[in-house]
Amino acid sequence: MAATLLSGLLILLLSNIVWKVEITGVPIDIEKKIAKELNNYGIHPGAWTFSLEPASDIQQDLLRDIPELLWVGVEKMGTTFHLEGVEKIVVKKRSCLRTKKSYRS
Repeated sequence: MAATLLSGLLILLLSNIVWKVEITGVPIDIEKKIAKELNNYGIHPGAWTFSLEPASDIQQDLLRDIPELLWVGVEKMGTTFHLEGVEKIVVKKRSCLRTKKSYRS
């Protein structure tokens, strides 16, 4: 009886720990920034899931703290956090000099 109770408690305990954080869809430099911010938020392998913010709050925090992100999706599946990001593409305006041509008919 004690072994069954202990096994149940162990499973419950281990299922409430973050075991893996996966980041996809962004270049390696932005992935490193995301990983650093997640670590600042307390999201890393070994963290207790009880102490973490909801996924929607984590998404908003990442978008606020990393200006290179256009969108980020955060999903907790079991003991793994899956993050998928989209990088902002900044298009620089080119200055165009237009020349007026006169056409004679």
